[in-house]
Amino acid sequence: MHDSGIGQIGCVYTAQGLEWDWCGVIMGDDMVWRNDRWVFQRGKLRKDRETGVQRVAKPGSVDPKVRVSTLDDEDFERCVRHAYHVLLTRASRATVVYSTDEETRKYLKKLVGETDVHGLRPTQRSIPPELRTFRHVGGSRGRRARRARNKAKLKNEMTLF
Repeated sequence: MHDSGIGQIGCVYTAQGLEWDWCGVIMGDDMVWRNDRWVFQRGKLRKDRETGVQRVAKPGSVDPKVRVSTLDDEDFERCVRHAYHVLLTRASRATVVYSTDEETRKYLKKLVGETDVHGLRPTQRSIPPELRTFRHVGGSRGRRARRARNKAKLKNEMTLF
């Protein structure tokens, strides 16, 4: 393992609760863009008879915690979405996303727009206006202020009447 974390890899189960400056996420065939919507696919493995090595027989999720047949399609979709949500929200500065699926890559590029700095960083002008988010400038940004905001938010969400 490299001391600064460069070149290290992990998964959703090791990433929960952690945060990094920069993160790279590789999207597999478990969540792909087809016909203007996200499609979720369960994968299948097969054992190679000659080598005994596991191979992908059907592209999709081969995560044993997610692909089990006890999950209905809605729960499977929720688990895959949650996994990507965890991975895509770990970086405090930027996340680089790559999809192994060409159609999904094209869709993601359309969302982000043109990029600069060796093709990795989108510019503010290149991001479509409806997707631009601005960071809060000024005011309290410390732990105490963040806890107070979260507490107020929770209080509003928990009000039943």
